[in-house]
Amino acid sequence: MQDNEKIAQLLTQLMQTGQAEQAANIRQLCGYVDSLEKQYAAVMSELQGIKEQLSEATAQKRPLRVQVSDAVQTAETALKQVRDQLPTLKEDLAIWAETTANDLRRVGISVLDNTVAFLNIQQILENIRDALESALQSVRSAIHQVETMGQELREAGNHLANAGRAAAGREIQPKDVTQEGRFQAVVLAPLRGTDRMLTGMTRTAQSAVRSVIRLERTAEENRGRREERSSVRQRLEQKKEIVSQASPSSPPLGKRKLEAGR
Repeated sequence: MQDNEKIAQLLTQLMQTGQAEQAANIRQLCGYVDSLEKQYAAVMSELQGIKEQLSEATAQKRPLRVQVSDAVQTAETALKQVRDQLPTLKEDLAIWAETTANDLRRVGISVLDNTVAFLNIQQILENIRDALESALQSVRSAIHQVETMGQELREAGNHLANAGRAAAGREIQPKDVTQEGRFQAVVLAPLRGTDRMLTGMTRTAQSAVRSVIRLERTAEENRGRREERSSVRQRLEQKKEIVSQASPSSPPLGKRKLEAGR
């Protein structure tokens, strides 16, 4: 996004007009958008790897496979919403940059006071963030289910083994049931990796939202300062006008003294 010609032109104009803070916020926002695109590709690749692992699962692992498959499907559906909104976000940013750059040349820096221009961009970013949070919640639910089911299966297996030993008159052997099984570990590793990726993406989206909020806050502050300066100028002009209107009606100093002597 930072390489976009329209964005680059706006950033140059902002720096030339002394709007370094606005330029920095816009540059940061574009960086977040670029990061979301890269992270999206990485997390989809990770989900594809999980699906391939599940396809190799035996019939005995069907309960785990079904649970994880459902979670992956839910996460992919949420992530497709992110994919569909990213092009719109980039297009809106480019259009806003071009319009702002043109208005900046024509009107001046007061065009940066318009916070309404940011509203659609912020809404898209919030939608992306919410979709990512939904995907993350689905993956975390799958991780919890796999961990819980694996623990229960290991406890059940250990109980049966000890029951067999007891029936045969052999000593019961305690076993560590916290250690994950091979299939469970194979599935959980990419799921946990996906969890980390989605957490990073969610933070990136939230940071992008905060960048827009900073742009809006700066715009409001600049508008307030300009309105205050304008109000001061108006009050000064009004005082000048009152003074200029009052002067001709007052008698000259000599005439006032003569009238007072009478």
